[in-house]
Amino acid sequence: MIFDPRTGEGSVLSDIHRTPHGPRYATRKDFVYGEDITIGEWTVSTENLPHYT
Repeated sequence: MIFDPRTGEGSVLSDIHRTPHGPRYATRKDFVYGEDITIGEWTVSTENLPHYT
């Protein structure tokens, strides 16, 4: 997961695969703070993540 406290948004990157240029992520799911994010068997709440003001 990548969090951006400046914007209150983030991304989940997954499904690493090989390419001629090295490993890359095949899947990207964007989210906004406040959403619950599911990764495999885990669910992560983003409700209380800090924001820069």
